[in-house]
Amino acid sequence: MIDTDDKLSRRAYHEAGRALALYILCFDLAKGAESPAEDITTLLRYCRRFAGLSVESDRTNWRDVAEFWRATHLVFLGGCAAERIKWKIVETPSLSDTEFEKAYYAQQWLWVDLDYNPSKEQIFAETMAGLSKATEKLDTHWKAINALVTTLLKKSELSAEETFQIITANIDSQKLAIEREKKLPRKYGVTAIPQKGHSSFPLKSLKEAKSDKDGVVILQGDDGGQTYLVCLASQVACSEHDLELLLKDLDEIAWPGNYPDMRHIYYAGSMGGGVVSVEPWIHTQFIELGMVSAIHEVIQAKRERIR
Repeated sequence: MIDTDDKLSRRAYHEAGRALALYILCFDLAKGAESPAEDITTLLRYCRRFAGLSVESDRTNWRDVAEFWRATHLVFLGGCAAERIKWKIVETPSLSDTEFEKAYYAQQWLWVDLDYNPSKEQIFAETMAGLSKATEKLDTHWKAINALVTTLLKKSELSAEETFQIITANIDSQKLAIEREKKLPRKYGVTAIPQKGHSSFPLKSLKEAKSDKDGVVILQGDDGGQTYLVCLASQVACSEHDLELLLKDLDEIAWPGNYPDMRHIYYAGSMGGGVVSVEPWIHTQFIELGMVSAIHEVIQAKRERIR
């Protein structure tokens, strides 16, 4: 039985939790691989500076987490969540907790990088929400964490390749693949396009969509995993170029660091009835950020960008 006062054990769970978070992140990024969970090299290329795990030295280098702020945030929370689960910590974390503090400032710099200035309360709330999600996810992958900790405590150090091999052997990679394929929720979840029960057919351009009385414009990111905006084409006064810029801005807020080919604009015509209401549908993430007016103004050609 692991001693709850054993600092080495606590560090091992921190390292294992972060390693699992990094593994899952790289798994998601390796969407082009046929079997990313079995191809360790494919996964490791997304974190080239990850040196492996150690409970005795500073060998582990967590600087490179696909070089995305959000990824850094998730990895820090992965370690924090692993420790909270193992030692049944239920108190609200504070900025004096090392991993939570790092996650908090990573989240803050994410917003700074996006030219937003949220309050400290907003940053704390987002970090707490991220920790809650990390705890929920880690609980389902506890076998991988324990296997990694057990090996790490025996050997003291593990290479990056050994780390990912141990996780691969103990994680439900099939479930991960299904989640990625079906675009199940990550941070803000999958958003279904609001519909009224009628089917639709694809159109090639904004012009075609406007020629259909029920034509719609759909802005999506995360390879279809998140819908940002749905509105009637007749409401769009801006150009297709401006729509592309709007999509780019929204995508960089929702999924900073994602590949450009993961965001798309779709035009569709309705077969038998309207697909959306008169008012544009906007994802709650952007509503909560107070961006509704800015988005409307871009669509109405009253401004070029939302920021």
